[in-house]
Amino acid sequence: MDHSFFLIETPRLGVSPGGTAPDHRYYRAYSAGNTAGTDPDLSGERAVTWSGVMRGLLMTNPDQSMPDAFVHGDAMVTVSSRPGGADLVVDVAFTNIRHEATGAGIEDMRWRDLPLRSGAFGISPVSADAAEISRHPASQGISGRFYGPNHEEAGGLFGRREVLLDAHAAAGVRAEVSGAFGARRD
Repeated sequence: MDHSFFLIETPRLGVSPGGTAPDHRYYRAYSAGNTAGTDPDLSGERAVTWSGVMRGLLMTNPDQSMPDAFVHGDAMVTVSSRPGGADLVVDVAFTNIRHEATGAGIEDMRWRDLPLRSGAFGISPVSADAAEISRHPASQGISGRFYGPNHEEAGGLFGRREVLLDAHAAAGVRAEVSGAFGARRD
């Protein structure tokens, strides 16, 4: 990325029950950069997209005997105008999500019709005076910003509970995924 960055940090604060693997329940996700501060211009187009990647930490309940693990997938951010062209809205889709250790699939995650204000979007958009970092306000939802002088990049933080793991669908194993994403304008 040229105008922003995103990462997940998992400090070694301890070990998991059983004492062998790092306890990743302690993590920090970041999305920061040179914020645009304005909404992207669609220049007469119906929609504009940004494509990139998402990275997250998958956390299951300790009683499900599945260790926490990293996941990654594709990210697509789309800005479009509502009918009548009055307001711009943002759709975010994470697809092709995979468990990094096993390659198992995880259901797609989507957020639709997110409000867009001053270059920030999400369920609880980041306020204009919140410096240059997207801050995730809750364990569920998404918040992001556009970065660069011409809105070349988009990024943010997300969290979703009750994500279904493809390999464990029959057993009904669900997890929580939280992390960060970044994308470049197509």
